Amino acid sequence: MILKAIVWSASQSEVETSLLGHVIKSKAHETPERVAISVEGRHLTYAKFQATIDQMSDRIARLPEPLPSTAVLFRLHLLDAWSAMIALRELGVDTSATDDPALLDALPFGNPLVIYANKAPASGGDIDIAEPAPPGVTALGLAGSGAHHLISSGSTGGLKVLRMDPAAEPAVAKARAALFGFSAETCFHIGGFGLWTAAGYKFPLAVWAAGGRVVIDRRPDFADRFTGEDVDQAFMLPDQLDAFAARRGANTPPISGLRVITSGGFTAPATVASAASCVADKLTNIYTATEVNRTILIANHAGDPAEFAWLEPAPGAEVEIVDEEDQLSDEGELRIRLSPGDCQGYVGAVPNEVFRGPWLYPGDLAAQRKDGRIRLLGRADAAIILNGQKRPAAPLEDAIRDQLGVSAVCMFSGQRRGGGARIVLALESATPPDELTIREALSDLPYGHEVSVYCIPAFPRTTGGMNKIRREALR
Repeated sequence: MILKAIVWSASQSEVETSLLGHVIKSKAHETPERVAISVEGRHLTYAKFQATIDQMSDRIARLPEPLPSTAVLFRLHLLDAWSAMIALRELGVDTSATDDPALLDALPFGNPLVIYANKAPASGGDIDIAEPAPPGVTALGLAGSGAHHLISSGSTGGLKVLRMDPAAEPAVAKARAALFGFSAETCFHIGGFGLWTAAGYKFPLAVWAAGGRVVIDRRPDFADRFTGEDVDQAFMLPDQLDAFAARRGANTPPISGLRVITSGGFTAPATVASAASCVADKLTNIYTATEVNRTILIANHAGDPAEFAWLEPAPGAEVEIVDEEDQLSDEGELRIRLSPGDCQGYVGAVPNEVFRGPWLYPGDLAAQRKDGRIRLLGRADAAIILNGQKRPAAPLEDAIRDQLGVSAVCMFSGQRRGGGARIVLALESATPPDELTIREALSDLPYGHEVSVYCIPAFPRTTGGMNKIRREALR
């Protein structure tokens, strides 16, 4: 074990018990035999979960002092990761987590304590503690406060590290539990989302705040064991929902009482129809941003798959659509009013135009109907050149995607070898649409543009959890 001490400005007695620490301890006392967490066949009651946290805390407390301000959990079995994270935060150490070795050099924490598995992560093996020396990384000198950091790559691929305000977490968790109806009887399946992602961190907090059970399963065939876990709520991205539906089969009835929450901006009507017929009898579509601590937009499936993409502001959320002059509009860029406890910037980064005064501009285009419902159209930073003018690609991609019935569309502009404008259209679909259908979908594009169409079974996407399209890699 190698540990390079980093000055730590807070003693354990100066740090308030975190939300997680308080919740798990209280539930271990009130309902010790109720299962708190299940990870790929391993189940811990609240009492055993607390005992595991205590063991981890004792081990960390025996490290040479002073303790560092920040620790990174690297490639841990998620059961061990949660236990270590709670123990560290109880000791006043800030935490983060990742499965990507490249990020150890990129995270803006100086030389953090690194806790990693010395056996395969899936085995839940022993853990080791080490301190790497990432080259070229400047320490921020942050004092430990028991906060957790999320890691987001966004659709641009740029690394973003966001500090979750521990003081805001109790109210945030209770509000999320109320919005989704979590209770002590809830069994929530979070799939394989790690605690470095927004969904993988925020949903378990809310479930445990209500005394419920969290199920985590990163195995590719998790759907085969889904019904055996008594799950009544789950979070899935649209492509996971598609895969789940395909695995169950079109003639299989939906799981009675199951509610699936999905996100990612857009869920194709075909996916919604398929999921409603064979996966769950309740579907909820949400939109949020990692930077904020609330669900921003929400819609419940009410029979019409096309309406599922039109969301309404969630309770307590204030959202607007503005044009290029920052004036209110029915189509343009989405902005979200920040609340106390939301991120106000990125750790270790210079001020970013995403944060402008009291507003967050997450970089998404949207349209709003007269009834106030909002539909996400795509990224504001994706643009093409038509007739010499720069236009956002998202509205065109959105229209073509709807008409062709494919999973996703990306458009890129360029020049033909002999001169003149050229448009490249990438379609994400296992089966290429026929030529006539494609021609009809492209009929509204300006004349004089050569269009090359490529059908790709699966676009390259980010691996941080939200599965966003990597446009530059696709290009």
